[in-house]
Amino acid sequence: MSDEIASVEAARIESRQMPIFVRDLRSLAAEIGLDWQRARGLWSAGILSFDPDAVVAGDESCQAEFRFLGHLAGLGLPDDAVALLLRGLRKPYAYDLGRIYFDWPARCWRLRPDGEDPEALFFAMLARLESGRESRVLLEIRELAESALDLARGRTTLFGHEGARRPGAPARPTDSRGP
Repeated sequence: MSDEIASVEAARIESRQMPIFVRDLRSLAAEIGLDWQRARGLWSAGILSFDPDAVVAGDESCQAEFRFLGHLAGLGLPDDAVALLLRGLRKPYAYDLGRIYFDWPARCWRLRPDGEDPEALFFAMLARLESGRESRVLLEIRELAESALDLARGRTTLFGHEGARRPGAPARPTDSRGP
């Protein structure tokens, strides 16, 4: 196993213990913005390691996998795109999202260095993309940021749902709540 993969494995949650605050998977799906049919689709596609209809709450590892994959799939990415992002990770995909990030230029997951400010990491990544003239990736990030702002303002849901801003569509005026 390469050092890079081994370091990401440090973010794996392997606890088979039930969480202190048990949450059913349907409410967890609603919390992270994952449609239940999409969760079933992850199982059918062989991405999710368990049948969400057969597991009511699940242990910590199960919930971590559901949350990790749910955030990726909840973006509206098709199964093949989710599978592409998961390349290099081991199943089950029970990773702590707060401890790893996807390095777009290198196209791999990395362990977030302890003690580093996520905002500083984000701006460092933007600087690397800018210096590498990665305009396509920067445009994708802009689209994601605009969609997330719309979501935060309560205007829409992300990617392909009613009212979502489509790539190339004119920008909407900002509201009084600000960015």
